Amino acid sequence: MLYRLSTRFRTDATGRRLPDPVAPGIKAAARHYRAGDHAAAARACDAILDRQPRHFDALHLRGVLHLEARRPEQALDYLRRAERQQPDQPQLQFNIGNALLALHRWDAAEAAFRHSLALRAGDVDTLNNLGNALAGGMRHAAAIDCFRQALAIRPDAPPALYNLGRALLALDRLEEAAESFRAALAFAGPDIESARLIDLHSSLCEALVEQRRYDEALTVCRDAPPAIADAPAIQWNASLTLLMLGDYAEGWRKYECRFLVPEHDPPRGGATVLDVARIAGQRVLVVPEQGRGDMIQFARYLPLLAARGARVLVEMYADLRPLFETIQGVVQVVTPDAVVPDHDTLAPLPSLPHAFGTLLDGIPAQVPYLHAPDQRLAHWAALLGPRTPRRVGVAWWGSQRIAKRSMPIAALAPVLRMPGLEFHALQKEIPPPDQDWFGRHELAADHSAALADFADTAALIAQMDLVISIDTSVAHLAGALGAKLWIMLPFSADWRWLRDREDSPWYPTARLFRQARRLGRRGAACRGGVGSRAIQARCLTAKPAPGCARSTRGGAMLVLVVGPSGAGKDTLLNAARRALAGDARFRFVRRVITRPADSAGEDHEPVTGAEFAIRDFALHWQAHGLRYGIPADVAGDVARGVVVVANVSRAVVAEAAARFPVRVIAVTAPPQVLAARLAGRGRETAADIAARLVRAVPLPENVAVETVSNDATPEIGAERFVAALSRAASAVRQ
Repeated sequence: MLYRLSTRFRTDATGRRLPDPVAPGIKAAARHYRAGDHAAAARACDAILDRQPRHFDALHLRGVLHLEARRPEQALDYLRRAERQQPDQPQLQFNIGNALLALHRWDAAEAAFRHSLALRAGDVDTLNNLGNALAGGMRHAAAIDCFRQALAIRPDAPPALYNLGRALLALDRLEEAAESFRAALAFAGPDIESARLIDLHSSLCEALVEQRRYDEALTVCRDAPPAIADAPAIQWNASLTLLMLGDYAEGWRKYECRFLVPEHDPPRGGATVLDVARIAGQRVLVVPEQGRGDMIQFARYLPLLAARGARVLVEMYADLRPLFETIQGVVQVVTPDAVVPDHDTLAPLPSLPHAFGTLLDGIPAQVPYLHAPDQRLAHWAALLGPRTPRRVGVAWWGSQRIAKRSMPIAALAPVLRMPGLEFHALQKEIPPPDQDWFGRHELAADHSAALADFADTAALIAQMDLVISIDTSVAHLAGALGAKLWIMLPFSADWRWLRDREDSPWYPTARLFRQARRLGRRGAACRGGVGSRAIQARCLTAKPAPGCARSTRGGAMLVLVVGPSGAGKDTLLNAARRALAGDARFRFVRRVITRPADSAGEDHEPVTGAEFAIRDFALHWQAHGLRYGIPADVAGDVARGVVVVANVSRAVVAEAAARFPVRVIAVTAPPQVLAARLAGRGRETAADIAARLVRAVPLPENVAVETVSNDATPEIGAERFVAALSRAASAVRQ
């Protein structure tokens, strides 16, 4: 209850109470207010104010009615008029503070709440709202003190517990925040508003996600009371957690509830999730939503629409339009302010993964799918000149100003001071403190003034040997271009980077560097892998600029052996290793795997997860709960002209092709043979085997592939495999 009648009365000279001609009217207004009939209460107040414009209770109640109708400006006008009549009324000062709070006038709200507390010390609601004013002004430590004072008086106050949790969350005191949210839920009575209950569950989920306790966060969403289980905010949080955990089937479905979340942009009229089986011959207009990085990430689906027979029309942000015009199968690209093209169906771009039923092992990841326009490439190539020394592009600050993802440029100073490398800023926007830093240090070239749009950024990235970026649109752009990319991620990263992976199924040429421990919201601090020696080693194996030859002798090649489980790769590799022993043309790689040594299996180098994390690899990937690495020294052998043979996952072929001369030998066998061999191992059910046999990551189109069928005896298979290796060695010497 925000309003109570004043206890002041008019008296005569002897102190006797004088009759109030409007007293019945204000009592009636108060009754209407308590009964929830705000319109009748407002009429009663207005009638009083027509007779007595300075009537305190009528002004006060009229202000409260505006406040509860979410009209804080009008509320404040009435409340200030009431204040001129009775400035030291504590409930009035409390309501003035509430109006100022709604207007985000944090300092003025604080003053009103402190005035109220001076008149009514220890009021829990006022202490709580004073804490909210302090938190709004980013004074979270002081806010926590207020919330704790309120809880010392009333330990079971859910609003104070919730707000305490939010303030603790802002200071990255995550365990305490989660504890506070759980306490608020425990004390919340059955009559708690659904909106407040949703806030509590959502905030608890957020606190758990920030601690990377994803399974617990998902349980919070799934165990929400029936009254709120289907609330958009609950489903939205569940979708992001499911996507982080790699459960794309359920995650994409729940992702569609995003339009019902108040913080999200509303959907376009007529927008729908496409039925891709029925779009042949239709004019499909795909529209933008969310940030530039999201648009770049999901642009990979546009060629798939065209492949289904759709006439693909795209509405896209102006700074991305030139890039989207390079996408295969796109007929027309317009900006949001242009006339909407005629179309049969309209779909948001981020809904396409759901429309195509994308699963974790089936992400369309062939890169590049975006291309810098030829004129921009020529311009930036001429502007930067010959690529000596090696170039590294950096992006450290995002225009969305998400504090935990960004970092100050000074934090990269040790890297930028490395000799023998040339650094270039890839950002269109550089915050003022970093502009000052650039003025004092000449460690990186600032191109921000020359970057007209993302087509310029793409052309600039094309001149780099390596891109190092935080999680921002530049990272997505470099990945979509197939550039060599390192992404620095905070401790709790966005859903698209999944959990605990160093690679990305979305961008095969990317390597992820995660914050090893939470360092607060002072900016992204990358894992120890981004250091001077690591960067120098990576740049030595980076793909050179077009027209620049590698300094390798003829015969240099990385032969990548791929094939499904049961194809017999290990058997053929072991046979070839014996057959070619002593042949200096070849090196057979011994892989590094986070698996104990097994005499019955592959001869690999066993390491722990911690040991794997600090190693530097030429290629690495994760599969079946294990991590696999190809030692970094293979780059030197390739440079010396050796044919290096490595057993790899299809997922890293594109990355390898971006950095080395590559040839793929795909070992295969008929499905019935593969199924029989897998069944003979006794490790999987028939259903698991069937599912495994239909999974296959497509190989890049620009890579030479030779298929070796291993469907006969081991001796015949080995003979075919050795012959394929010999042809590979001969081909590169011609």
